[in-house]
Amino acid sequence: MIRSRNDLKTVVLCTVALCLMLVGCTPAESTSLISPPRILLGDSLSSDATPVNVIEPSPYKWIYYTDNKKSTDKKEGDSDCAVIAIPHYNKLTSYMYHLIVFEDENVLYKPDKITIKDLSTGTVTNCTVYENGASLLTLERGKEYVITLQWNKSNYRRRGFWGEASYRFRTE
Repeated sequence: MIRSRNDLKTVVLCTVALCLMLVGCTPAESTSLISPPRILLGDSLSSDATPVNVIEPSPYKWIYYTDNKKSTDKKEGDSDCAVIAIPHYNKLTSYMYHLIVFEDENVLYKPDKITIKDLSTGTVTNCTVYENGASLLTLERGKEYVITLQWNKSNYRRRGFWGEASYRFRTE
């Protein structure tokens, strides 16, 4: 029985970890990316465990190494704003979503920091990044958000890349 919000988070994180394991996702700290990964947002209360909302990064600044040569990829400006349809659950005003960072369906790229900004209020919230690379977000209907992910330069030798990417979307 779920008695508190912490119990719900534990259940959701275990569900996300199980889903990642079932689809064969593995951490990929040693595979260099030449551009920021996409993110998946999935409804944590849904019985369908497959994340269905894919969001592309924009803007971003990305530094990566190939054959010991440093390269930079940069994209400025805003991309089209992705739209996420939030399901109607009885008497809920905010909804828990899980965020997964990926580049292909079998590889995860755990960021060092995740923040989410509510563009209507300007409120910025730091999100916890769990060991399985997932994070939990609380979203509301009719808002526009920007998620920012950071991969620290201090870890580039292990990863082969570092940078920051933003992901913009609105809920309906």
